[in-house]
Amino acid sequence: MADANAMNAELPIGSIGRRSLGWWGVVALIATEAALFSYLIFSYLYLAVQVGPNWGSNIPPSLSYGIPMTVLLVANSLTMWLAEKAATRAAWPTLVASMTLSLIFVIGFIVFEVSDWFSESFTPQTSAYGSAFFVLTGFHLAHCVAGAAMIVEVIIWALLGYIDESRSVPVMVAAAYWHFTDAVWILLFVLLFVVPNVR
Repeated sequence: MADANAMNAELPIGSIGRRSLGWWGVVALIATEAALFSYLIFSYLYLAVQVGPNWGSNIPPSLSYGIPMTVLLVANSLTMWLAEKAATRAAWPTLVASMTLSLIFVIGFIVFEVSDWFSESFTPQTSAYGSAFFVLTGFHLAHCVAGAAMIVEVIIWALLGYIDESRSVPVMVAAAYWHFTDAVWILLFVLLFVVPNVR
């Protein structure tokens, strides 16, 4: 009889919030990805020092794409923050709406990024600057595509009722990942778009 009761008992939730394995997993992922971005940014800066003051100034990327892309990712961070707050308050319509807006912003960013690649006057073969530009933006774009998939998954889980006040870690994980990705973009925007255009 005790075995039958044990089989019908609800599964325990386990550690929740920032004590959960999912949270520490995304912290480790962010640390790893931060190291990879640091290596790439160091390579970019190293090449800039080797080339000298003309690094990227003869073919600066267009700010007509860089500025809207930055606005979209800053807006994405805001909507992800709203989604995280909504998950902890069990405000499911706000959670789904915020995550959907985030997905729209990310898709907009991806479209702008690809459009920017085709509009630039340089290619990866043009120069060391062109190669560094496409590697850095391409690596960031891969993170955005992975993050978009993460947002879609969280939206589906929210619609299926898998996320509640006790199980809001997927939203926290997605938000942390996106805050990191957005912060990296701001640094890339300054290095790749702003600095070459002000020289």
